[in-house]
Amino acid sequence: MSPSVCFVVRSFAPRNESGSLRCTAFARYLPDLGFDVSVFCAAPNQENSAGTAAHVTQNWQDDPAWKRVTRVEWNGQSTTWNALRRLPIGSTLSNRRGFRQQLRDLYPPLKAHIEECRPDVLFASCAPPETLVLARQASAEFGIPFITDLRDPWSTVSASPHRHIIDYWL
Repeated sequence: MSPSVCFVVRSFAPRNESGSLRCTAFARYLPDLGFDVSVFCAAPNQENSAGTAAHVTQNWQDDPAWKRVTRVEWNGQSTTWNALRRLPIGSTLSNRRGFRQQLRDLYPPLKAHIEECRPDVLFASCAPPETLVLARQASAEFGIPFITDLRDPWSTVSASPHRHIIDYWL
């Protein structure tokens, strides 16, 4: 039986972003090395972390060697909470609220994905940080080790153009 890995990533093909290119390339090589691969990621039609439309590779086909690819809505902030970003500490409050809501929304489908695919290891790529929290929570519940890929910690800075200096201190 082949070892299996589950990717827990926000950016994955057909999204055409730096994080998706890196994770997709890694996922393409693993079957050649004898791994079963499954992927849990954001739906390709959603906005990127900067709030603009994600670039999508046209005519994308998932690799048939991958066991399963689950694409879910990776919801962002509401417009009401986005308005708070312009106030001192508003960005921090908005981000924390959105982060908690994302975890509540994303964990049930991740849990179902893991129950179906039964991976031997989880691979979580960050940024954004919720991928790490989701993988850690699933790791604890299912007793599966997880590997962390830390990418570009500054990549979310451009997503908050109205942040106040107090937000950075927090």
